[in-house]
Amino acid sequence: MIYTIDPRFHQTYGIRMKIDILIPTYNRMYDLQRNLKLLDKIQLEIPGLVFHVIVSDNASSDGTVQFLQGYCPCNISVELNFNEINIGLEQNALMVLSLSKAEYFMFLGDDDYLDINYLKKSLKLMSEGVDVIIPGGCGISKMRVRNSRSRSIS
Repeated sequence: MIYTIDPRFHQTYGIRMKIDILIPTYNRMYDLQRNLKLLDKIQLEIPGLVFHVIVSDNASSDGTVQFLQGYCPCNISVELNFNEINIGLEQNALMVLSLSKAEYFMFLGDDDYLDINYLKKSLKLMSEGVDVIIPGGCGISKMRVRNSRSRSIS
């Protein structure tokens, strides 16, 4: 059974999310709606994957804030940050990163959509102890930081 976990739950009860998906956003309400709906669906389709989505809005004026304030996910945990003024992309990315508490994190553009197979491969690599996963056009590169070995898989 899948439960929606309040963002404070893992802090209060000591449950550590495996992956934080970090989404800095600015004036892309429709892309963000589509993305969150897709992530909600992906959560149901990958047993054992527990992720937490953190969205940092950069003072949007297109209704993004209102959408996020009323958003009720079915299967994912979503944490929201609202900047009162636009602090720029770089600072917003650093802001959302500072909120991450999971073992792994990934940045996701509000208008970029994940393929379920990417998350499945990433979960498999994480279970093998990989420290860094870098997606690319030729597959996924993985790296163990401790021994500096890396190889690419497709």
